[in-house]
Amino acid sequence: MKLNLTLIVLFNLCFSTAIFSELNQNSIYFSLNNYIDNLTQNIDGVDQDFGSNMYKINFGYVLSGRYDFSLSLIENNSNVNNYYFYKSDIYLGLGVGACFKNLNKIHVNFKFDLDLIGSNSYDSSSLRFYVFKEFAGGGNYPVTPFLKISNTNYSYNASSFNDSYTSLSVGYHLRLNVESSNNSVLKDLIWISSHINTTDFSHYFIGFNVGLYHPIK
Repeated sequence: MKLNLTLIVLFNLCFSTAIFSELNQNSIYFSLNNYIDNLTQNIDGVDQDFGSNMYKINFGYVLSGRYDFSLSLIENNSNVNNYYFYKSDIYLGLGVGACFKNLNKIHVNFKFDLDLIGSNSYDSSSLRFYVFKEFAGGGNYPVTPFLKISNTNYSYNASSFNDSYTSLSVGYHLRLNVESSNNSVLKDLIWISSHINTTDFSHYFIGFNVGLYHPIK
């Protein structure tokens, strides 16, 4: 089996999701993502290098610190990539999720997401399951390791082609709390993430994120 190693760098500026919520706060968030993919394919006996970019904008709302609703706009500019978007196109997405934290007798937290993505020629649905746990990290810099498992079903309308794939991500979030002047319990924060990802254990890539979080209640 040929092992393809792909480096995808994600630049993410965002008001993040329910994973970072405290108490029963509501929040709004915005995210901007840039995926950079470089890979090599053998065409007619000649190895050729391809580079691609995919851009994603998210708008969302977290209700009561648990329920997550989001809309996304995705632009993929290459037919050759490891994103499972095989056509250069613009896609729209809808996501809903629920986060379960501080459960009795369970020492880890969970998050479930459903994402629907579509265009004129493509449709997909993804179920995602997160396991995460926050550690104090010296008090001022809590660290949250996480594991994410996703299963995606997708189809192309013109060719009636459909398939599915499974992906796995393992990484951590580093949270930097911002002190407020009024000593509020709900604080702004800056977070930094790093993770390694695999799709069907045949493609591997690394991701980095940085974000901002702001509670509104």
